[in-house]
Amino acid sequence: MLLSQFIYHSPFTMLITFMLTSGLIFLLASAGNVTVLNGGLSMRYHYNKVNLPHVNVIGFPQPLKIIFWLLTFMLFNLGLDYLVAWLKQFFPAGWQLTRLIASLEGNLPVLVQSLANPFLTSVLSFFYIFVFPALILGVYLYLMFTKRTGYALLLLCAVGVNYLLAVPFYLLAPVYETWYYNPQVKLLIEQVYPAFNHTYRFFSGLSNNFPSLHTSISTTVTLLAAYTREKRLCALVALVNLVIVFSTVYLGIHWLTDVLAGLLFANICFGLTIRCLRKFNEQL
Repeated sequence: MLLSQFIYHSPFTMLITFMLTSGLIFLLASAGNVTVLNGGLSMRYHYNKVNLPHVNVIGFPQPLKIIFWLLTFMLFNLGLDYLVAWLKQFFPAGWQLTRLIASLEGNLPVLVQSLANPFLTSVLSFFYIFVFPALILGVYLYLMFTKRTGYALLLLCAVGVNYLLAVPFYLLAPVYETWYYNPQVKLLIEQVYPAFNHTYRFFSGLSNNFPSLHTSISTTVTLLAAYTREKRLCALVALVNLVIVFSTVYLGIHWLTDVLAGLLFANICFGLTIRCLRKFNEQL
């Protein structure tokens, strides 16, 4: 409990926690490749099916390349957040679609929350808030530090496509979070982080629920890991993915329908990203 109070005490402690979590994922991904930790370049696997020579930052040293693409990715997603928040005022609320999903799922959200206990809530809240973004950053850093820029850019592009293609759903098919619609469901994350609704809402509106981006993006990272054919990386990311997916329902945020849609959405976005990047390379 004291640890949770420290972690969520201020934006600074949350930022430090996020950076440490990202670093841990980077180290776990690198655990089977000692040369990575020692600054070496040799790897066991040398697959790079997506090569982006003309997208690279020519002449930049590796640290600047890492920062450049990361900042570009962050600005792109931040811009989409602002765009969705502005466009929301022109579109109707999503009560009807939410009612349909609620009628299909019945008491399933309540049944999942019957498993609730303080320890599980703390762990899953941590995964939802910190491990989810740290998974993207940690894997991205791992790929960049191992000189596989093609994979690293594929990761950022695929995640960006998830955000971009989710915009029409959030505007035309808004679905309210489980706790907001069903009074029997609690927003368990507030038990750990009471200021969640106050600080997190800009990044995730109450009706930005279908499909679940936590599910689709973490699944996209898993697909990327599988695409590299690194068994250790794939196992690590897949395990984290499963916990994140479960946390979205357990914490009272997403419906199971959102999760299933997110799984399908991830495969579509990842496949579309690969197709577009290959097409781009053919035209170079």
